[in-house]
Amino acid sequence: MTPSSYRIGLLGFPNAAGLELDQQNLGLLDQRLAVEWTHDNIASFGGDPNRITIWGQSAGAMSVDYYNFAYPNDPIVSGLIMNSGTATLNFLWPDVEQTNFTFVAQHFGCMESEPSARLDCFREVDAANITLFLKHYAENTTAPGVAFVPIVDERTLFENYTARALAGNFSRLPAIIGNTADEGTSFVLPYNQTFGPDRATADATTVGLFMCPTIQTSHDRYAANTTTFRYLYGGNFSNVSPQWWEGAYHSSDLPMIFGTYGLARGNGTVFQKQVSEMMQDCWVAFAEDPVHGLPRFGWNAYKGGVGEGVLFGYEDQVVQPISESRLDAPCDGLVPNGQPPPPR
Repeated sequence: MTPSSYRIGLLGFPNAAGLELDQQNLGLLDQRLAVEWTHDNIASFGGDPNRITIWGQSAGAMSVDYYNFAYPNDPIVSGLIMNSGTATLNFLWPDVEQTNFTFVAQHFGCMESEPSARLDCFREVDAANITLFLKHYAENTTAPGVAFVPIVDERTLFENYTARALAGNFSRLPAIIGNTADEGTSFVLPYNQTFGPDRATADATTVGLFMCPTIQTSHDRYAANTTTFRYLYGGNFSNVSPQWWEGAYHSSDLPMIFGTYGLARGNGTVFQKQVSEMMQDCWVAFAEDPVHGLPRFGWNAYKGGVGEGVLFGYEDQVVQPISESRLDAPCDGLVPNGQPPPPR
């Protein structure tokens, strides 16, 4: 597994006039360099260059899937893990006229009308000053807002991932893909401190923003005869989810997988420890053998809606099977169909 730091915001995804299209997603190119460095050096740390798994959560999970499509013939790694995100999660705000970059550049005195000259000027600005300006700009909720996110460049990020998957234009590496049961509870505003956010809105966010992309990606991978292991995390632990209504909110599975659930709000329960250790065992088993590791735990690959995935931490059971039909029920591909998220 490979931790990596990469450029984000304007420094990682400038969308700048004067910069070649295939150089706009610098943050995604950073990730590739991190994988290459890991492959070249992992043996020096006791690792195996032939058994590298890349793993991400939320935007990181999307990056893992972007990588999966960007390097179909030379992925370097042997497995993929995507927590709460895939390439089919459309989280892009296209700034077609590239006005956000120009606005920031002009703030720092780069007023040149010719794009390459403006870009050259901006490259002389200290990165710390750029970061500080954008931080204050966001905190002051100044209008208009500016955003710097990945854009379609046909090198690291593509237009239609389902079409590319069905054409076989991806790495075909085995993958773990899943969600938390209450992804949306931490996103819906406003909320009542006692009763939480509107449940229907939270469920719609869980389904539409997170579960439908997982379902579509699973279908695409199955159609391409590619191994996928589906999971759902349903744990609700007070030291991770202090409000009863938060449930298994977006990212609440991470302290369980990393075993850090006791750091913020007190020690966990015996059951919580058991759930955490089971998830750790599964993630490690996949990293050791992405094809056969999880079936040894009784977790079998996705079978197009007729098999079973796994449900972690729900209703006093460390892990239990959950039918693929239940996991797939909330969506018709990328389109929500009104069903609430499982396991309810």
